[in-house]
Amino acid sequence: MLADISFTRRQLKTKRNLAQQGGQTFHGMHRPLLQNLLEYETVTRYDTQVRYCLRILLNAIIGSLSEIEHPDKEIQSFLRANIQYMLNEHGVDYKQRLKTMIKTSLWAGFSITENLYELYEGNVILQDLITYHPATIQIRTNRQGRLTENEPSWEGFESGVYQNDIYGNSKTGETQLSLWKIAILTNDSDFNNYYGQSAIEGVYRWYLLKEALLAMMTEALDKFGNPLLAITLPSSAATHAEYDEESGEEVTLSDQQLLEQQLNNNISTGEGNVLILPQHNKDMKPEVKVITTGNNHGDMYSGAIDMCDQNIAKGLLVPFGLSNSGPNSDGKALEKHIEVFNKIVSSFVSQFVQPAVNQTFFNVIKYNFARESAKIAPTLPYNNATSRAEDKVALMQMIKGLTQDGYLIPTNASDWEMVREMVSTNFRQQSNEDLEYIKQLIIYPRNPNLAEFNKEDDNSKSIGVVDPSRDRSMEGKVKGKGQRGRPAGISTPQIT
Repeated sequence: MLADISFTRRQLKTKRNLAQQGGQTFHGMHRPLLQNLLEYETVTRYDTQVRYCLRILLNAIIGSLSEIEHPDKEIQSFLRANIQYMLNEHGVDYKQRLKTMIKTSLWAGFSITENLYELYEGNVILQDLITYHPATIQIRTNRQGRLTENEPSWEGFESGVYQNDIYGNSKTGETQLSLWKIAILTNDSDFNNYYGQSAIEGVYRWYLLKEALLAMMTEALDKFGNPLLAITLPSSAATHAEYDEESGEEVTLSDQQLLEQQLNNNISTGEGNVLILPQHNKDMKPEVKVITTGNNHGDMYSGAIDMCDQNIAKGLLVPFGLSNSGPNSDGKALEKHIEVFNKIVSSFVSQFVQPAVNQTFFNVIKYNFARESAKIAPTLPYNNATSRAEDKVALMQMIKGLTQDGYLIPTNASDWEMVREMVSTNFRQQSNEDLEYIKQLIIYPRNPNLAEFNKEDDNSKSIGVVDPSRDRSMEGKVKGKGQRGRPAGISTPQIT
């Protein structure tokens, strides 16, 4: 049963009714233990599977981003010039800085980045982005769980974002970072928890299990997997004299004792990997054999380690098929994995990239453009361009169909730029030459009355002009017995 929730205009005008009335949105916000953060960072750096999965995610995210866009073309040009200025004057790649912010948010749960600005020709522009190590950051919310500045908090300090001052530049040992200058990214920030949750936390147990399995496999291979060298030789009389340093007396050694001594002095026996077998038959010749246990410890441990890697990839939202390129890889399953992975990357772009772009360029737009369009946030569009030939054919036929049906207008600058982005072509403004070419290729052929450009002689037709009167009923059909090929109008290549 729905509750009857009624209100009056007077209640809406009351500031108290518009503000938050509840308390904290979560049961305490605990800063991650320093030991855990450093351990997660170690896993990110040195575990092959974790590092591989994070690189796949980050490179897929950054590599799929187009140039920055804004509905106001003047603001858009200004932002693109700012990004180019950062690269030319300071050697700062904006997208690589975004990559650092997202990577830190994934392994630590959150990232704090300070935006550095400068004045250039009377404008405020972005100079650089500095991401601080999460172990040095302290976030204190107010008593309602919101991130504000200089308000009472439950910890007895003023609210805000602070960094530990390891150089002792401040009396309190902390430096407060102004909220207007920082960009905050969080991973899985449930109940308004600004520290978020580390992606490594969910796969950490599989990392520990894999480390234990690797140690066990190494020990098992050392004890049971290495071959044992067995030397059989006849036991003869003591014929070799040697001075014993401990007793100070001269002793005689047999052939077997002499061989054992030489092995101990000259080679490493690997804790019993060389076995000396005496033979009392004096007529028998010395013999050397290699003894193995015939075990399968390697395969058993390799399967268990692969299971750990699969769960690590699953926990980091990377389909295991992208890293499993063995002979048992299924092409159809891999194609499905790639489709799912593209959707994951698209969600990460919405979760991390767009908030980061807004927080880094908001003040740049605000201080340089006093207009209504300055309130609109810029974007870095996600470009999921395909590299498969059959997908490209389908994409081009879709664009052609939308154009013929009137949903896309080539002479419209926005539609023209969108299509170029869909086919991963470098951005450029639509020129008069483009418009003239579009008219001759599409507009005039579809309007025979405008056929002053549609002149033809006996031997040729004008380039790009289609005869509207020709019979198109037989297109897509192949005549003749045994003829193969790709008929006109068929998108799928014919396999011969």
